[in-house]
Amino acid sequence: MKNSFIKIGVFSYFILNTLSAIGAPVPPPPENGAPPPPGAPLDERLYLLLGVGLLYAFYYYKNYHTKKASE
Repeated sequence: MKNSFIKIGVFSYFILNTLSAIGAPVPPPPENGAPPPPGAPLDERLYLLLGVGLLYAFYYYKNYHTKKASE
């Protein structure tokens, strides 16, 4: 039950984060000069996403080795 809750939570976080990045408003281009190059949708949240991924990987492997040792 706990394992499925974590998987569903992480999956829903990524889906909601993707939907919010896609639905973000785009600023209008400047009137004079070349428009700035487009940025990736995860520019500001890249470190947060990396941190969540590392924490999840640490948690997963810690539990994997604990289960394997108890068998």
